[in-house]
Amino acid sequence: MAYSLPDLGYDYDALQSRIDGRTMEIRYIKHRAFSLKKFNAVIQDTTLEDNIPKAIFAENSKHNEEVRK
Repeated sequence: MAYSLPDLGYDYDALQSRIDGRTMEIRYIKHRAFSLKKFNAVIQDTTLEDNIPKAIFAENSKHNEEVRK
């Protein structure tokens, strides 16, 4: 199962007093989507593919640093 990026839930410029809308848009669409794409690629065709993210990370934390890389 491939995970998809959910809607942000508010306008990109909703936090205008702290961060501008264009920066929020870039951070959400580009950076978060890239991370999610990489996550999906890592779990694709593995036994982890059908697990929920919480279970995936719980399983991953059982292994030593070298295995997690």
